[in-house]
Amino acid sequence: MQKIASNFVVEGTRIQAYFHKPENIDAKLPIVVMGNGYATEWQFGTQSFIDAFTGAGIATLNFDYRSFGQSDGTPRQVVDIPGQQEDFLAAVAHAKAQPWVDASRIVIWGSSLGGGHAISTAAKLPDVCAMVAQVPHCCSRAAFKTVSLGSVFKGMSKAIADSIKSLFGAQPVLIPVLAEPGNYGVMTHSNWLKEYQVLADGSPTWHNAMPARSLLKGGDYRPMMVADQIQCPSLIVAAKDDAGVPIDSVKETVGKMKNCKLKIIDGDHFGVYQGAPIEDVVASELAFIKLQVFK
Repeated sequence: MQKIASNFVVEGTRIQAYFHKPENIDAKLPIVVMGNGYATEWQFGTQSFIDAFTGAGIATLNFDYRSFGQSDGTPRQVVDIPGQQEDFLAAVAHAKAQPWVDASRIVIWGSSLGGGHAISTAAKLPDVCAMVAQVPHCCSRAAFKTVSLGSVFKGMSKAIADSIKSLFGAQPVLIPVLAEPGNYGVMTHSNWLKEYQVLADGSPTWHNAMPARSLLKGGDYRPMMVADQIQCPSLIVAAKDDAGVPIDSVKETVGKMKNCKLKIIDGDHFGVYQGAPIEDVVASELAFIKLQVFK
């Protein structure tokens, strides 16, 4: 596998990306454009999929959203949902522009919040070959039901304070991305802090903190509302006991789509990254993608 550093610019911000190409293939390649999850960097939980895809003769493009990882943007680690959607669209365009990419065989792939972005992106691009979304964020209103009312109010008060301070160039008001149950954080589901720390291990840039203004940037995000616009074959992988992505919201989203397969795994959200289900998840996604790009 060849790893090739690349970058592209979105709204004046440089986005760091990496192509992963199979070895010793001269023909134009299909490619999977991969979007990662909430407040993460591109390498968090993606290596098993990159290895499987490239091993089958399929390239990948992985990138850091603006203000994350190696991409530019300040303050750091702002989860800007509308901005991330623009980054994803630009990543697809960047992949298409490569002379070695077969533009008719582009697959959109996303995980967690990136799964929501995959749904939104595929809805806007009728010419993509296929879409895969695992444990996808489908509806903020459903997700908010998994968060206590006290945490919502505390987060909103900090977000407003951070937004006001930003007008005067003050340092951002930071909040934890994750915390143990009973403490304040954007996500406090049982074991999620530990699972995130496993994914982030070895990153020199990631921190368990984000500017509170993130909570105001696309807070009512509902990719399910555009799911019926997706034209390509799709696969959605959901976790039966997902604490942060209610499975009913995923099933409702699938029900809106014209040509979508739903795979449900046992366990929680992180089964698509590590643990017992991962081999089955990778194999199922690879089989689906190969069926679409090697017709």
